[in-house]
Amino acid sequence: MDFSNRLYALGFTVQKNIRYYIWLIKGIFDRYSRIILASFALALILIVIGVRYGKFIWNRIENDRQIIGVVGSFTPSNLPISIQKLISLGLTEVSDTGEVLPALATSWEVSDDGKKYTFHLRTDQYWHDAKKFTAFDVNYNLRDVEFVPINETDLVVKLNDAFTPLPSFLSKALFRKGLIGLGAYKIAAIKLKGDDVSYLSLKPMVANLPQVEVKFYASEASAKTAFKLGEINVLDEIITPTPFTGWKNVKVKENVKLNQFVGIFLNNNDDLLKSKELRQGLNFALEKPEKNRIATPISSKSWAYTNRVKQYEKDLDQAKKLLSDYVESSKSATLTLSTFNEFLPLAQTVAAAWTSLGVTTQVKVETGVADNYQALLGVVDIPSDPDQYNLWHSTQTATNISHYASPKIDKLLESGRKESDQEKREKIYFDFQRYLVEDSPAVFLFHPTTYTISR
Repeated sequence: MDFSNRLYALGFTVQKNIRYYIWLIKGIFDRYSRIILASFALALILIVIGVRYGKFIWNRIENDRQIIGVVGSFTPSNLPISIQKLISLGLTEVSDTGEVLPALATSWEVSDDGKKYTFHLRTDQYWHDAKKFTAFDVNYNLRDVEFVPINETDLVVKLNDAFTPLPSFLSKALFRKGLIGLGAYKIAAIKLKGDDVSYLSLKPMVANLPQVEVKFYASEASAKTAFKLGEINVLDEIITPTPFTGWKNVKVKENVKLNQFVGIFLNNNDDLLKSKELRQGLNFALEKPEKNRIATPISSKSWAYTNRVKQYEKDLDQAKKLLSDYVESSKSATLTLSTFNEFLPLAQTVAAAWTSLGVTTQVKVETGVADNYQALLGVVDIPSDPDQYNLWHSTQTATNISHYASPKIDKLLESGRKESDQEKREKIYFDFQRYLVEDSPAVFLFHPTTYTISR
């Protein structure tokens, strides 16, 4: 009996509590019914929008924020040129064809003797800290060049000798201390790992530009892993696009590097390769790639480029003829072709072609350029101006890596950097390319290709 009474009391209490909560909920609903119904309707609308337009909205958010992965080690003072151009501007800029255009300078004049340039600067430019840009801020550090501000908008540049490529050199982005620039982005944050930059946050200074973050990686493999893990949504300047070429929702963009060329430099100081005939024979032995092929070291898009030079199409009969003396006298000798990891497959193809003609060739992978190499397969930056004094003039021992020396080429290079008339310069550089390619101090192959991977 006691048990039945307790059970009845428990049931009565539960029932009473249920009625209480029902009355409570009813009271709340009666008082706040409009707010509750509006909230429910809003939630339903958001669910529908999320289902139907969620992907579009997410893509818009992603497009407003780019996280870029860059391969390489860079200090704050030598950031990649592409990033420098986002942060600041130079006095000039150079087009793909090598034409020098105004940037921070609106115009310039050069004296008759070519030793004085007068630049007129824009009046509407401000540094990222809101300080107005003037001629007194120009801080290029060029040897034997003096920068003399006349007033805020006029700048005189004095040289010891005439130097026609000067305006192209002044396309280098200008900065003040702290990487304060004049470009479309300013640095919002920077992180270092030792002396190298590991992370950059760039804030847009212009409407409708995405926020940009840049993460730096020691190797292409680590950058690709970061892309797979979602740490970055853009991979820039990648040499091999695999494995992303078959991925859905991933875009692979091909970039032809018109400011670089891949070639085989032949050491003209080497006892074997000092022979012009042998260098030409090695050139005739190779099948040149059709894609982005070049015939000279000047960019194929440059106003100074010409294809009217000796064409080393693969010609085995001609190659054998030119190599015959070497093959007969040096049967036991071996030619070493040095290269870098990314060009190893191409180097092996080249070595096989030369070996098949009796020039036994071995491949050696290097981490840097050694002075005593015989042949070197690699990539070289092409100057924005057709002046290639540093690469081929006999006096440039540090940068003339083929150790090439020719009085005729020296004279053309000296004349080309002093001549101000572009038509005359064009003729000078046409002759330069014709004589250089005839001498074959290097085998000119192609403009390299890199890839940009983005989601």
